Amino acid sequence: MKILLTNDDGIFADGIRILAEILSEHHAVTVVAPDGECSGTSHSLSIFSKLTYKKCEYSRGIEAYSVKGTPSDCVKFATKVLLDAAPDLVISGINNLPNLGTDVIYSGTVNAALEGAICGIRSIALSVLFERGGDYEYVSHFVLKNLEKLYSILRPETAFNINFPSGDPTKLSGMRFSSLGVRLFDDEYIVREHGEELHYFLTGEPIKTPENPEDCDVELHEEQYVTITPLHIQMTDFTALKRLREYPNGVEL
Repeated sequence: MKILLTNDDGIFADGIRILAEILSEHHAVTVVAPDGECSGTSHSLSIFSKLTYKKCEYSRGIEAYSVKGTPSDCVKFATKVLLDAAPDLVISGINNLPNLGTDVIYSGTVNAALEGAICGIRSIALSVLFERGGDYEYVSHFVLKNLEKLYSILRPETAFNINFPSGDPTKLSGMRFSSLGVRLFDDEYIVREHGEELHYFLTGEPIKTPENPEDCDVELHEEQYVTITPLHIQMTDFTALKRLREYPNGVEL
């Protein structure tokens, strides 16, 4: 299988490097990833700024390119410019923190996978709550073991968002297929003086959301379950659309 790997932590992050090494033992892997940290870039594309790339010397001679752009740039640019043919699969990750619930709106990791889906390529986003050196190996071997099965279930317009609460199998409760929950944070900006300027840094811890169903990814993650959530590029709220169409007096110009 021809696999395109990307991430939002940068091309030399341990998560993507280890995933590339393990998958390349059985598949044709190409790495196209940002040249630096791009967490929280969501689905942004470099439209009004120049996009550049360079070929990198990578682990085990794997073909690899760093892109001065976002994770979504990497997927689109790889499919349109760098690769001779579209890959069979896009995998984004392995991210070193979970991307759960409403995190997917902000996540560069997840949105790179969604860009793959927009390009008509089956795609997977991978994240783990990193604790120890072997976490990426365990997640990578999980993917390798289940790759054909996951690929057969995926549709080109769908991406799987897979989250591991730990890379230590002894700490896992099992695996569940789940919907997205809501994951909010008690946002706080830390201010630091830098010369005459004030610099603000966003931080915060997750807030418990009582309205979350028990079987959503956010709650199952807390119970130490690996979760697989299918995400679709069709974002229409069809219930609201039906209500709009049935609105008695319509919406006037």
